Amino acid sequence: VELIYQRTRSNGAGTAGNPQIPGLEDRQHFIDNCAASNPSVQQAVISQAHKASQDGITATPTLVIKDWQPRKLGQ
Repeated sequence: VELIYQRTRSNGAGTAGNPQIPGLEDRQHFIDNCAASNPSVQQAVISQAHKASQDGITATPTLVIKDWQPRKLGQ
């Protein structure tokens, strides 16, 4: 959550600088290259952006939290 909200700019401008994913600093270069050049990763991003648009998400960054635990009324 910190990476999303404290280190990104709004309106799809991306990250400020090159934020590191905590615990993955030694692999960050490979992660960045994959995200930039892998067609399946690019397609996943396009698909997620399209789905977000359909769900009414119009601003970035956005974090969607879903509760998948069924609850009984009154709990």
